[in-house]
Amino acid sequence: MQTVEITADPSATLSVASGATIQHFTYADDMVVWTRRVVPESRLEASPLVFVGHGIVGTEFGWNDDEGVDMRGKTAVILVNIAHPPGDRFDEHWDVSGSLDDLRLRYAVGREVADEARWPEWYPTSEFRAARPASRAAASR
Repeated sequence: MQTVEITADPSATLSVASGATIQHFTYADDMVVWTRRVVPESRLEASPLVFVGHGIVGTEFGWNDDEGVDMRGKTAVILVNIAHPPGDRFDEHWDVSGSLDDLRLRYAVGREVADEARWPEWYPTSEFRAARPASRAAASR
């Protein structure tokens, strides 16, 4: 199994326009970006934004933040590390600097799980459980 590392350019910026108002965000301080596409460069230009909360999918609990959302040609805006009750308002003074630390931790845990000889066990209703035989077959080649 080949391992691929995808690293965002630390100078990456994001600008969001609404009418005449433009808000600028800097990588790691204000936002994080990533892609699953293994390509030399990814760009996002003039893409409609779709807010999908935390992007949580928990099929065993009947929960899916993304359910029914048509994402073709759009960009998901996902909250990272900001838990709040419905009705809270955004505060530009929130410190979301822990998001990058969380991403690094999740990568390290995922890497460790992937390198283990014994794979994790999934709930019987998990969508990942069906992929287990194919994953084991691919890993044993």
